[in-house]
Formats: sequence, C-alpha cells, structure tokens
Amino acid sequence: MIEIKLRQIKGISIVDIQGKLDTPASLDLEIFLTELLTKQVSAVLINFSEMEFISSSGLREILKAGKKLFSEKGKLVMCAANPIVADVLRVSGFSVMFEAYESEMEAIASFQ
Repeated sequence: MIEIKLRQIKGISIVDIQGKLDTPASLDLEIFLTELLTKQVSAVLINFSEMEFISSSGLREILKAGKKLFSEKGKLVMCAANPIVADVLRVSGFSVMFEAYESEMEAIASFQ
C-alpha cells in the first residue's frame, strides 16, 4: 500500500511518498506524476522520508518524470531517503542523475 501526497512550498511541488513503492504501486505513482507534470510545474521534490522500499518499476516512474522535467528546463530533486532506499538510489545511479539531499530543507534550498 502506498500513499502519495502533494504539497507546495515556495513554488516547489513536494511529493511525499509513504509506504512500499513496489510494482503494483508504481502505477499509482505514474498516474500521479503524469497528472502533476501536465500542470506545467518546473520544480519537483520527491520526499522519501516515509518510503520503506522502492522497486525498479518505481525508479522507472521517477526517471520518466525527471527526464520530462529536464527536457522542459525543470528540475527533479530527491530527499530524506532511509538507508535501504538510499542504497537502491546509489546502486541504480539515481544519486548521480538527480540531486539527493538528506533533509527536505536542504533540498528546497537547492532550487534557489
């Protein structure tokens, strides 16, 4: 089970993901991010503080959103991953493709 919430701070769309982002849940994330990106946003922060697990299909959805933002001169940033999720991001190369911060405050500051 996954819960996805959206907040806005200083023009940044903050996506809070809670639970396990496994293969079935990645469809929910795909729908959520696709709808979000149709709203012409250019700054997206994915907060992993409440995420327990991320699968390759979840990574794919984040990659698709990041590539779309990049192609439109936008930016996707990640923050607050627990050690398990952070390790998956590191091994998959996501921590090189996208900026990753330990705290939400640091991530928000990166958009300035």
